[in-house]
Amino acid sequence: MEQKKHRKSRIVKGICCILAVLLIGGMVYQYWYKPKNAYHPKAHTNEELLALFEENRPLFDEVAQIIARNDSFWNEAKSYKDDPYDTHPWIGSPDEKNKMKLFTEDEQAVLRTFFEKIGPYMIILDISGPTKEEMEQETVLERPASILLRIDFTTENTYSFAYYYGSNPHYSIGYENIQDLGNNWFCFTYT
Repeated sequence: MEQKKHRKSRIVKGICCILAVLLIGGMVYQYWYKPKNAYHPKAHTNEELLALFEENRPLFDEVAQIIARNDSFWNEAKSYKDDPYDTHPWIGSPDEKNKMKLFTEDEQAVLRTFFEKIGPYMIILDISGPTKEEMEQETVLERPASILLRIDFTTENTYSFAYYYGSNPHYSIGYENIQDLGNNWFCFTYT
C-alpha cells in the first residue's frame, strides 16, 4: 500500500513538472518567438467602402476631429519631412508608436479601432497654405484655411475619403470625380 502511494505521488509530481515546463515554454514562445500581429490594410470595392463609410460615419467623424484638434500632431508636421513645403503628416498603422504617442490614450483607442474596423492604407493630413517663411517663423504650424484629411486605401482605382476643413472644398480638393457625402466629407478616385 505504501508503495502504491509513493508511485502515485511520483506520477502526480511528474505530471506537474511536465505541465510547468509546458507553461513556461508557452510563455517564452509567446513573449519572444510568436510573430506579432502586424497591421495589414484591407482591400475593398467602392461599394464596400461607401457602405463602410455610411455604417461607420460617427467613427469617421471622430477620427477627423481627433486629427483636427491634436496640437502635438500639428507641431510634429514640420519634422516629418526635410522639405518644409511637404508637410503631410500621416499615420499608416496603429503600430506606428512614434506617431500614435502624439495622441491621448482615448484618441489612440479610437484610431486603433478605426484602423482595425475600416482597414485604410493611411490617414494623411494634406496641409496647404503656410509658406516656408511662415512655417520657419512659427513654433506651431498654424492651421491654414485649406486643410484636407485624406483616408486612402490600397486597391488601385478605389475611393479615397476626404474631410475638408474649410469653406470651398470643390475648389481646394483638386481631384476629379468628387462625390459629396455631406458634412464636409467627400470621396473621390485618383485619375
